[in-house]
Amino acid sequence: MKACCFTGHRDLPKGEAERLTEKARALILLLIQEGFTEFRVGGAVGFDMIMAELLLRLRDEEKQEIRIISVIPFPSWRAKWSSEEIRRQNMILEKSDEVIFVRQHYCQGIYMIRNRALADGAQVCIAYCNRPKGGTAWTVRYAKQNGLRTYNLAGGEGK
Repeated sequence: MKACCFTGHRDLPKGEAERLTEKARALILLLIQEGFTEFRVGGAVGFDMIMAELLLRLRDEEKQEIRIISVIPFPSWRAKWSSEEIRRQNMILEKSDEVIFVRQHYCQGIYMIRNRALADGAQVCIAYCNRPKGGTAWTVRYAKQNGLRTYNLAGGEGK
């Protein structure tokens, strides 16, 4: 099984979502042609949510034979989200082929644990990373250190 994971910032520049979706769609379709069937998303607002919704459209409307795995930090991870964000995420979780909670409760480092779970066992990482620090940058470095072919949709392509 060939797997691809996604990592990206929660806050995206205004108007960036459409461009990201187009670039990611083209890349995902190429990966599907290469035999990739599993796509893992991290369950955050922003890039993760946009990518999950794109994957659902590819699977459900365009009939691509892919599995969507939502890798979630812990069950109450979205306690501070808006009702619209929760509604969108509920739809994603309901339609995911599998939902994995990496822990049952919050603990220190939970998001790093989730980020490792996204990348471990994957061969490709599609990212949106436009700053050198933070969880997304850490995940991109982790992916590269572990030999994942990495694409940064914010500009520049990794390994």
